[in-house]
Amino acid sequence: MTYGSEASWWRTIRGVWPLMAIIALSLGLLFIVTPETLIDWVGLKNAYLLMFVTALLGGLTTFNTVPYLSMLLLLASGGLNPYLLGVASATGVMMGDTLSYLVGHHGAKAIPAMFLPLFERINQFAEKYPQRFPVICFLYGAFCPLSNDFITIPSGMARISYMRVMIPLALGNLVFNIGTALFVTSIYDVLARWF
Repeated sequence: MTYGSEASWWRTIRGVWPLMAIIALSLGLLFIVTPETLIDWVGLKNAYLLMFVTALLGGLTTFNTVPYLSMLLLLASGGLNPYLLGVASATGVMMGDTLSYLVGHHGAKAIPAMFLPLFERINQFAEKYPQRFPVICFLYGAFCPLSNDFITIPSGMARISYMRVMIPLALGNLVFNIGTALFVTSIYDVLARWF
């Protein structure tokens, strides 16, 4: 191995280790801490606040380095109200995604070059089909577990109205988070009966 490739390998490791640590922490949280233990430790009312804060941090970080869905899965399997969990998480994510929209609107120069072609295609779609774009935002929020930054940053860059983007995206996120919490609650009950 040459020096240059070894240095490149170490740069890659340095860039990937935070993501790997977050994934390991999420898996550890899901497999080591039982939902009931977490809820007993945090408290019932604070569990909803914990969900909101985790989702807010997930929305604040670009391309989701905070795995709020792991917390949603854990708290939903602990028996918390899936509707309240969905509202808390969707509200937190959308408040955080507002920052992403503003980054696109005011700070497009700070966006990594590798994402610009993708964002440009989204901009072109939004300009070509202005009536369909809010529907796409809703569908993306409701069915896609990926980061909302793929919608919010290009929308800010294209100067699409905040309300035209965020209201359908928020409603879609509400559907996704409540649906996920309801699904986990029903699956957890089935699995708990088997084991």
